[in-house]
Amino acid sequence: MCNRLVGWLLLLLLMGLLLMVVVSRNNRRHSARISPPQQRLPASSVGCGHERGTIRSAICSSPPCSLACRRRSCGRWSLVMPGVSCRPVCWRVTSTSSATTISAWDCGTRLAPPAAAAAPSRVATVSSPYRSIPSCQNPSTTTSPKLQQQRIMPGTSAGVWAIHLGACLPATCTADHILQRLNTSVVPVSGLVCSSTVPPLGTAQFLAIGLFAAIGLLVLASTVYDVLVVRWLMPAPGHHPILTICSLYTNVRKLLATTPGVERDASKKSSTIDCIHGIRVLSMVWVVFSHNYVRIGMVPLLNSPVILTWLRSYHSMVVVASTVSVDTFFLLSGLLTCWSILNALDRSPGGRLNLPVMYAHRYLRLTPALAALILYTATLMRYSGSGPFWDGAMTLMADNCRTYWWSTLLYIQNYVNPTELCLGHSWYLSVDMQLYLCAPLLVYPLWRWGHRVLLPLGALLLTSMLTVFVLFLVYDLRLSFLAVDGERLRHRYTYYPTHTRAGAWLVGVGYGYALQRTRKRRVRLAPWLVFVGWLVAAGTMATILLSAYPLHQPDYAQLPVVVDATYEALNRVAWAAAIGWIIFACVNGYGGAVDRFLGAPGWQPFGRLSYAIYLLHLPIQLMMAGSIRQPYYFSDLLATYQFWGDLGFTCTLALLWVLLFESPIIGLERILFRTRGGGGERDAATTDRAVDHCKTEGPGVVADSLPASKNLHHSLTLQTARL
Repeated sequence: MCNRLVGWLLLLLLMGLLLMVVVSRNNRRHSARISPPQQRLPASSVGCGHERGTIRSAICSSPPCSLACRRRSCGRWSLVMPGVSCRPVCWRVTSTSSATTISAWDCGTRLAPPAAAAAPSRVATVSSPYRSIPSCQNPSTTTSPKLQQQRIMPGTSAGVWAIHLGACLPATCTADHILQRLNTSVVPVSGLVCSSTVPPLGTAQFLAIGLFAAIGLLVLASTVYDVLVVRWLMPAPGHHPILTICSLYTNVRKLLATTPGVERDASKKSSTIDCIHGIRVLSMVWVVFSHNYVRIGMVPLLNSPVILTWLRSYHSMVVVASTVSVDTFFLLSGLLTCWSILNALDRSPGGRLNLPVMYAHRYLRLTPALAALILYTATLMRYSGSGPFWDGAMTLMADNCRTYWWSTLLYIQNYVNPTELCLGHSWYLSVDMQLYLCAPLLVYPLWRWGHRVLLPLGALLLTSMLTVFVLFLVYDLRLSFLAVDGERLRHRYTYYPTHTRAGAWLVGVGYGYALQRTRKRRVRLAPWLVFVGWLVAAGTMATILLSAYPLHQPDYAQLPVVVDATYEALNRVAWAAAIGWIIFACVNGYGGAVDRFLGAPGWQPFGRLSYAIYLLHLPIQLMMAGSIRQPYYFSDLLATYQFWGDLGFTCTLALLWVLLFESPIIGLERILFRTRGGGGERDAATTDRAVDHCKTEGPGVVADSLPASKNLHHSLTLQTARL
C-alpha cells in the first residue's frame, strides 16, 4: 500500500509537468489567433486592442447618449486624445439599475512634460504615479515619443505614461448604445484580438483543476486516516508514516509548535541561533509592506501629485530603500549554507559530501510549492477576478508563466529571460539556488585550509561590488524609481544576476565560518568593543536608509551617476555586515533585549510560513490591484491599513499552501532519503542536518529529540525566507 501511495504521488508530479507542456503549447496557439476586425461587444464585456498607431481626433457631444470616439489604429475601443501615440487599450462597460460605467485603460506612451499647461480635455485626463498632466501636448510642438515595452500595469515603469479614463453616464444610456458608439471605426483594424465574454475553461484549466482536486482529496484521506485510525481506533504504533504525511492534523501541530528560547548572558555560549527566527519574519513583513506601496503606484490615484511630496519625507525611505531586505535573506542563506556544509564535513570520514543527495534534497524542498503557484498562474489566475486592470495585471504574468515555466523551475530565469519573468519576485530563488550549487566549491576550501581562504573570498566579494559599480557607469543607471527609462536595464544587469548579488551571500559565508568554528566556545569581547559594534551596526543601517534620500528626489538627475553607482555597490554588503553583527552578538551572549525579542518562540510558526508568504504575497497584491474599480486616495495611513489586510490574507493562504504543497513533499522526501540511506532514523537525521538549511519542520522530523547542540538546523527551523 505504501508503494502504491508513493507511486500515486509521483504520478501527480508527472501530471503537473505534462500539464505545463500542454499549457505552453496552448499559449503558442493562442497567440496566433486573430479575431474579425469588426467584432462587436455586448453589455458587461471586455474588449482588448493590440494595435499601435496614432489617435487623430476626438468628438464628444453634449447629449449623454451620443458619445462618439474616432481613432485611427489604436484598437477598436480606444481612448481618444489628439496626437498621442497609443498602446493597446481595453474598455470595460457595465450597466446597473442606476448608471452605466465605462472604463478605459492601457493607452498612451511616455510624454515629455508640457511646456505650458493646456486646457483640460473634455474626454480624458492623463495620469501617472509620478505627476498629473491635464492634457497632451500639441503634435506640432512634441516629437513622437518612442513606445516602450509593456509592463504588468500601464504607466508604472518602462517610460510609459498611462492614460486612464472613467466615465459615469445616466442609466438611460444602455451599454449596447455606448458600445455601438465605441465600435465606430474610421479605418478597419487588422490583427485585433477581442473577447466579448470571459473565455471558457479549456483543457489546461480542467487538468489543473483535476490536479489540485486530487491533491486536496489525498490530503483529506490522509487526515481522516490519521484522526480516525491512528489516533482513535488504533492508537498503537505500527502505522507507516507515509500514510499520514498529508494529514492536516499532524502538519498543523508541527507547523504551530514552538521551542522555548534559551536564556543566556554574556558568560554563556549559545548552542542555537534563535534570533534568526525574528530576523527572517520581520524582513519578510518588510518585503510585503514595501510591495504594497508598489501596488499602490500601479493604480490610478486621486491625489497623484502627493507622491512627490511623499518622496520628500524621510520616512518614505523605509519603502524606497527596502531592497536591502533582499540582502538580509542572502546573508542568512550564506550563513546557514556554510554552517551546514562545515558540520557535514566535520562528521564525514575523509571530508566527503554526497552532492547529488544534497542538491536533490534542496530542489525537492523548494520546487513543489513554486510549481503549484506557476500552474495556478498559467491556467486559473485570470478566472479569479475581473476589473479594468485585470487583463493588464494577469495576462502578462500568465503568458510569461506559460512560456517560461521551465526556466523558473530550473532556476535559471535570471539569465535566460530576465525581462519576462514568470513571477516577478521569483528571481531571488534562481540566484539563491545558483549560489547554493556553488557553495561546496567555496566552503570546502574553508574547511580544508581555514582562514587562509578568507582572502580569496574577500577578492570575490570585491569583484562583485566592482562589477555593480562599473555596470552603473557603463549603462548610466539610476536608482530612483522616477528614472523609468533605465529601470529594466538596472534590473537586468545589476539586480537579477547572481554575480552582482553575491556580495551579501559571501558576507554570510564569512559569518557562518566564524560561528561554526567558535561554536564550542564563547568569543570574549570587551564591553567597549561590544558597544562600538552595536553602534556601528545601527549607524550603518540608518545611514543606508537615509543616504538613499537624495537619490530618489525629483531632481535626482543633478547628481552624477557615480553617486548611484557607489551607493549600490556598497549598501548591499554594508547592510549584510550589520545584520551579521546582530546574529554574531546574539549567539555569543551580547544581544540582551534584542536577542530576547528576535529569539522569542512566537516567531517560529511564522518563520515556517515565510516561504509560502514570499511566493503568494505579490500575486495576491497584483490581483487586488487588477480588480480595483475606482481611483485610490494615497496616504501612509491608508497604505498601512491596506498592508495589514494584505498580510493577514497572505498568511491565511500561506498556511493552506504549506499544508497542501510543502509539508507532504517534505514528509515524502524524508522517507525516501531515509529508505535510500538504509541507516535508520539516526542516519537519516544526520543526512538531513548535513544538507538542509532551507527546511520547514513538518512530517517525519526525527531529530526533534536530539540535543540542541547536535541539532542546530532543526532547532532553527531553517527555511530561509525567499524574497
